[in-house]
Amino acid sequence: MEFLDRVECPKCHRRYKNRKTMLSHYSHDCRDKEKLNCHLCWYSCTRRFQLKVHMNKRHPDVDVE
Repeated sequence: MEFLDRVECPKCHRRYKNRKTMLSHYSHDCRDKEKLNCHLCWYSCTRRFQLKVHMNKRHPDVDVE
């Protein structure tokens, strides 16, 4: 029954343990926000860290700032 106490994202309706985690999700993943695109392939994301991880894994020989 703990699922009933969770906080729901207003856009995608996913449920989170508390308001702080839901707001983090919303601000990074759900809000209409400009996407960051990899200039070498099709990949896109909303967080700079995700793009950095992608670059290191998929394009290790390219320098990343």
